[in-house]
Amino acid sequence: MERKSLTYLKIGILFLFMNFNLGKINLMPDFVGMLFWFASAASHDVPTETEKRLKPFLLLLAADFALHWVFSFKNPLESLLVSVMSVYTIYMFLGEVIKRIREEQPERALHLNFARTVTVLALTANFLLSAYDNSTLNGVIVISFLLVLVFLMVQVCLIRPKCGEKL
Repeated sequence: MERKSLTYLKIGILFLFMNFNLGKINLMPDFVGMLFWFASAASHDVPTETEKRLKPFLLLLAADFALHWVFSFKNPLESLLVSVMSVYTIYMFLGEVIKRIREEQPERALHLNFARTVTVLALTANFLLSAYDNSTLNGVIVISFLLVLVFLMVQVCLIRPKCGEKL
């Protein structure tokens, strides 16, 4: 995997999974993470067909997240569609990362595949359980997301860029 693409992937993960708020303003908005993932997919020397298909999803999700970052509104149908698109996009995008590193780094690919599966399960659980105002349940979800983030970031940070690549 190219060094630039790997760097964009790491930064995108941080923006997608971390939320630092200053009052009501999210200092690490999700749309920035999606734009970094778009940059990661676009920066490959030879993009795969799946990456080409995911680019519109990444841009659409970035636009939706930006809209929600600027304007606060709720729409249940749109929330469901965005959640499904997010889970699909994250699963497929991390799958492409796994394909790119599988041959040279099979153990890292195996660990990243586990992290990808747990991430999708956590996102799905978060969506399904978000309708309930249970502070204990919300606390468990937040802690699980932090653990998933740490595990995912460790796995991505351990990926070695392509050998012989210029800085």
